[in-house]
Amino acid sequence: MSIVSGFSEPNNGLFASFATTSSVAITKYQMVAFGADDDTITGTSDANLCIGIAMETIASGDAGSTKRCQVRLNGAAIVPMIGNGTVTRGKLAVATGTAGKVTDTGSTPDARTVVGRFLKSSAVDGDYVPVLIP
Repeated sequence: MSIVSGFSEPNNGLFASFATTSSVAITKYQMVAFGADDDTITGTSDANLCIGIAMETIASGDAGSTKRCQVRLNGAAIVPMIGNGTVTRGKLAVATGTAGKVTDTGSTPDARTVVGRFLKSSAVDGDYVPVLIP
């Protein structure tokens, strides 16, 4: 059955499975954001950290580390990139002037080239970090 007239169920794109935050219900087709760590999502989506769309409903009583949710990621590919010091999952990855490395924008985007969005956090300069690119 079509969810929107003229379109069928979404069946393409880049998907990932995440643990759910306990006591937070997630509704199918709701925007989701990272939770407390690199492998957790929450249904409360902060516009800065939003990573995708939930593809299933998880009741609040079923949520927790043992219940996983399929998420359609907001991007076309995940590529490893070299981080320039501390980077935070969910933040925008931007180009730096340091040997082609990427860093995050902090709390505010700036004039540098946006490459994608970090999917993991790291505090080590030179670490390979996964970046979701558009």
